[in-house]
Amino acid sequence: MPREVRITHPFHPRCGEVVEYSHTATIYGSQRVFFRTGAGVMTSIPKEWTSLVPEDPFVVASAGRARLRVGDLLELADLLEELTR
Repeated sequence: MPREVRITHPFHPRCGEVVEYSHTATIYGSQRVFFRTGAGVMTSIPKEWTSLVPEDPFVVASAGRARLRVGDLLELADLLEELTR
């Protein structure tokens, strides 16, 4: 029985596409989903970017009106401040 997963990350170029995946694995502390591209190349994406993980409640509640959480924006501001020093 094929194992299928939908790519759900809104910025991924294959968002919405259903792919047949071969396995999941933890690589450097990050859970990854492995699948073959149309060209037969094995590739992986973070498990959080797929339908294997329940949708983030913030994403559901914002219904596309907000792409970033407050915490994400604060982290970005800190990074930009650090980079401009």
